[in-house]
Amino acid sequence: MRLTAIRADVWHGFGGPEQMAEKHRVLDHWCASVGRDPGATQGIIEHARTIGDDVIAPGRASLAAKHPSVGDVRGLGVFCAIELVRDRDTREPLVPFNATGRAAAPINEVVAACTQHGLWPFSHFNRIHVVPPCTVTADEIREGLAVLDEALTLADRHCTGR
Repeated sequence: MRLTAIRADVWHGFGGPEQMAEKHRVLDHWCASVGRDPGATQGIIEHARTIGDDVIAPGRASLAAKHPSVGDVRGLGVFCAIELVRDRDTREPLVPFNATGRAAAPINEVVAACTQHGLWPFSHFNRIHVVPPCTVTADEIREGLAVLDEALTLADRHCTGR
């Protein structure tokens, strides 16, 4: 806990209420001994919520409005999932369930375009998941959204509907 008191911007612990109370007591002691406010090691959840509400949510909405391949966007805090479709009206997935090889090519193209520009999303069938660290900055999110915006033009080429 001493290193947490000195260096951490966030910490987490596991245990029941009594164990967590003891961990907080120990952290408070170490923070006092190094002259640091224990509150400086908190706030990561609020930061993730703020970044999610103020930067990521509007960015997700913008991507959905711009790209016909985006069937749905959802997320909470810094967690974001983008469902890709061939047709928004029918909700036909961009790639079939459990696709491999050529059938998975459209989603693989999007992921490859992202990784070429430093964004490492996780894909699961017709969804792209982007989960940056909870300490991400607004500028880093905007940079990632710009990469996604460009990569989604590849998925748009596979759309058959509106």
